[in-house]
Amino acid sequence: MPLGNVTSIEFCGPFAIAVLSSRSWKEARWVALAAVGVLVVAHPSSSATGPGIAFALLAALGWALYTLMSKRVGALGSGLQGLALSISIAALMLSPVTIATIPRMTSMDFLNVSLSAVIGVTFAFSLELMALRLVAAKKVSVFFSLDPVAAFAIGVVMLNQPLSLSAILGCACIVVASIAVARHEDDATVVTPPLT
Repeated sequence: MPLGNVTSIEFCGPFAIAVLSSRSWKEARWVALAAVGVLVVAHPSSSATGPGIAFALLAALGWALYTLMSKRVGALGSGLQGLALSISIAALMLSPVTIATIPRMTSMDFLNVSLSAVIGVTFAFSLELMALRLVAAKKVSVFFSLDPVAAFAIGVVMLNQPLSLSAILGCACIVVASIAVARHEDDATVVTPPLT
């Protein structure tokens, strides 16, 4: 399946949170626009398979749970202790798989893994945790809608995957909805103290 299609299906997870959290018609219309975008870019293609869609939907569930749990972890404290504990537990759970690959890794593999750990995990998750502390979960969920757009761009530039007109229109709907929700004031947003 094209990377953009998979990521769009995954976005159904945080999108569902945005739908369930929306309480006003003004917000609901932007959520609906994002839904249209997701439906357009995630349409079945010749390369889509049942197992592929099933795994993407499981990833969507994981993404939704991640959004909610990150908000909860962020609310429990002002530092990064909760995030550090979460990452450590995740690393322990994956250790049987990762340890088995160490004998086959080259020095370049170790460098890539280290960079991924610092940039893709520690740095990225820290920023997301701060965002979830300062912004309502439903807004962050819609911000995540930019991921399908980035996935389509990566698919075209790095994987030589074709980009259809429907994908462009769908991505446009998602981006417009994200910007609109970001600009909409939310009186229920609670600002917590900055990280220490």
